[in-house]
Amino acid sequence: MWIFTQHGFFSVVRGNDTLLADGSSQPTVQIRARHREHIDELQARFQAEIGAYPVVGYDDPEHEEEFRYRDYEYRIFVPEPVWQELGKSLASDVTYSNFKGQVYASGVESRLSETPYEQQLYRVYHTMERQDR
Repeated sequence: MWIFTQHGFFSVVRGNDTLLADGSSQPTVQIRARHREHIDELQARFQAEIGAYPVVGYDDPEHEEEFRYRDYEYRIFVPEPVWQELGKSLASDVTYSNFKGQVYASGVESRLSETPYEQQLYRVYHTMERQDR
């Protein structure tokens, strides 16, 4: 699933039973991003829920070769129930009346401004607008 949020753009897919940092093995979800800042912002918003899960990516020497040429170079693995609660919380965060305006406001106050996220949203919007008409 692709999900555009005020915290960034994510591709969320189900993982296999994955060994987590605490040593447990359980069904997981991968929250993947093209920019580490997006995952960092998501972790900052949901510190209690996912702050303890490590972000892995191509700039981590242990995972450099595994993730360097992937579509999504950064990811965080979380247990399925954690993602389900996160999804509910993300839905509850929709308290704004203009999504692109909220992303702009969020970007000014966060590291999102270090990524091309806002411009990418406008490109997606304009592509869909041309296709719909």
